[in-house]
Amino acid sequence: MKRYGRLLAQAAPRAIRTEEENDRALAIVEKLMEKGELNLTPEEDALLELLVDRSAEVFQVSAGLFL
Repeated sequence: MKRYGRLLAQAAPRAIRTEEENDRALAIVEKLMEKGELNLTPEEDALLELLVDRSAEVFQVSAGLFL
């Protein structure tokens, strides 16, 4: 749990309200994806899932898609 806390502190994910914040989150996603799914730590995998879920929600709201 400590490693996940350090990773969160480094990435500092927050609510995505602007395009800049979304771009920042997507840059972290891209960096994690470059490592490859099989090379991610469990903590990195959890962060990736969190950021992808948030970015998808932002896209759905901005596109008027409410699932």
